[in-house]
Formats: sequence, structure tokens, C-alpha cells
Amino acid sequence: MASVHEWPPSLSDAQLQALTLLATTYALSHGLVYLPVAAVQPAVPTAAIHAPLALFPSPFPRPLFQLARRLQSTYNVLYARVALDEQFLDRVMGELEGVGRVDEFTGQLWKKWKLLRDEGIEQTFHLGLFRSDYLLHVPNDDQPISLKQVEFNTISSSFGALSERIAGLHNHPEGLAAAHKAYNTSHAHILFVVQDGERNVFDQRWLEYELLEKHSIHVVRQTFDQLASSASVDLHSRILHITLPSDLHAPLEVSVVYFRAGYTPADYPTPAHYDTRALLERSRAIKCPSIQLQLAGGKKVQEVLTQPGMLEHFLCDAQRWGPRALPQMDADAVRASWMGMWGLDAEGGVERARAQAAGLVLKPQREGGE
Repeated sequence: MASVHEWPPSLSDAQLQALTLLATTYALSHGLVYLPVAAVQPAVPTAAIHAPLALFPSPFPRPLFQLARRLQSTYNVLYARVALDEQFLDRVMGELEGVGRVDEFTGQLWKKWKLLRDEGIEQTFHLGLFRSDYLLHVPNDDQPISLKQVEFNTISSSFGALSERIAGLHNHPEGLAAAHKAYNTSHAHILFVVQDGERNVFDQRWLEYELLEKHSIHVVRQTFDQLASSASVDLHSRILHITLPSDLHAPLEVSVVYFRAGYTPADYPTPAHYDTRALLERSRAIKCPSIQLQLAGGKKVQEVLTQPGMLEHFLCDAQRWGPRALPQMDADAVRASWMGMWGLDAEGGVERARAQAAGLVLKPQREGGE
């Protein structure tokens, strides 16, 4: 097989055109599609374009692929424990001493979470559908290829279903179905919270169809604007109901709230939109993710986790975790998957950024490149 440096192969213009035709028609024939760009998406779609794709598969060393799979289990434990550490999240992401001081969006989410904690959070289950992004790291020809994490996503990890059209994997719907089962009300629906004018609708629809066809679970899709009038929470049972215009007399009980929106300030243009998010969080429906799990995915959290002893605190501390403590080798493997990370608020951070600008990436704080 060609080396990484020799990939992808060179193509003539004629070969490139022929391969592009084959790839795009395959994508359109197999549901790898997007809605086209439009000022306002029509109520009933009548056209589609192919989703972004590569003409060639990317060569990926099998040992590093297997390493990424092993790492995922450790990352799952790590971020679950981070999300449940209120003191840590208050310090790193909170409005009083963390990111929320300087980022209004993060501060608003944290304030809603603090309010909910003071009230008493009804649902103790959280659902995390995570995506860990990696690049192959090749410092030079004399050093082996290694695996380095780009970022860890805890909300609205998209393209999973479209990727499944090629890979044949079904992890997302299985996770949602497991949360629905844990809620323990078979007739309840799963709520997809989506953005207005969503172009990546087919990625979401594949999940919806899989839930219906394999698990007999129905999905209802709503935007934050729609939820402002359709959603209600019973004061005693904390059950979340959605009332649809098509059936005002039969509100739907919701078992799981799956957020494909809510990760950017554009999703919360008014204080009422944050109130709607709080209403959903207040219910006993299982959230994917909960506010605290979303906050745990902040890029500042990733940077703080690189500080000495942090991984050991969350993974390996036998006094804290008892038999659930992980071996040091697991923490070492996670640490080895990271590049160096530094905060601009740290001592010398700005000076480092100026001096090494060509060799650094300025990471946005939020999901979705925000």
C-alpha cells in the first residue's frame, strides 16, 4: 500500500471527472444527502445535494484504529465523571470564576444549571453520544505515525448516521434506544431538538427511521421556537409533554431529549429560548446531553484536563473511585493522545501565542466551530 505521504494518488482531469461522477451519483443513490442552501428552507423539501465526501478512503494504520477504539472507553468514563463533578465545572466553566465570566453563552447555560441544581434535578440519568476527532500525527519521516486528538464532542455529534451508510454502524440509535428503555415508559416518544432550516436533516432522519424500524420508538422533531408553545412539564410528575397542532387533545410523553441544536448562541436569540432549555432540563426525560454534560465538553475543560494530576484525579484515584479506579496505563494512553494545550488566560499564554503563532491552533471554546 502507498505510504501516507503518497496518498491520495494523482489523477488526470479526465479521471477526476469520471470518479467525481461515480462518487456523487453513489451518494445521491444511497442517501448521503443534504438539503441545498436556501434563504428559507421549504416546508416540503423537493431537492437534495450530496453531503461532503472524500473520493478516496483515508489509509489508517490498524494499530492506531484499535487504539482509538480502546481510548473511547476511557474517554467515556473521563467525561462522565467530569460532568458529575459540580465543583470542577463551577470552577472551570462557571460564571463566577470560569469561562462563564467572559462568555455570555456559557454563562447563561451555567446559570440555568445552577438554578436547576438549587431546585433539585429530577432525572439522574444522562445520555452521552460522544465523538472523538483524531488526526494522524507525522512529525517527520524519522518518527512513527501517532494518534492525536483534535477535540472531544459531547453535543450534536453529527454525520454519524450518514457515515453509517458506508460503515454499517448503529451506535447512535442503540444509545437512544437504551435511554428510552431506562425511562421505562414504552409509549413515550424521543424528542429531537433541531435547528430552524436544518440542512443536515437526512443524517437525523436515518436515526429516526432506525429507532422506529428496529425499536418501535417514535420520534417527534421540534425547534426551540416550536417548543416555546408545545412543551410543558407536569409540576408533580415532572413528565415532559409535547402538544402538536395536529392533535391538541393527545399530548405526547417524552422519554429522551436529543439535542441537535442548542450548542451555539444563535440557537438562543432571546432569554425565552434559554428558559425553554431549562424547561426541558427540569423534566424527568433523559437528556442527550444534559447541560452539565454539554459544559463538560467545553474546550477549556480539555485544556484544564492536561494539567498535571488531573487525569489521575478523575480516572485513577483509588480513594475516590475505589474498585472503579482505572489503571495508570489508561491515563497515560489518554495523555499520549493529546497535543500540548495552553490557555490564553494562563501566565505567559499570550506571549507564547505570539512567539509560536505559526505552530499553534487557536481553538474555539464552543461546539460547531463557534
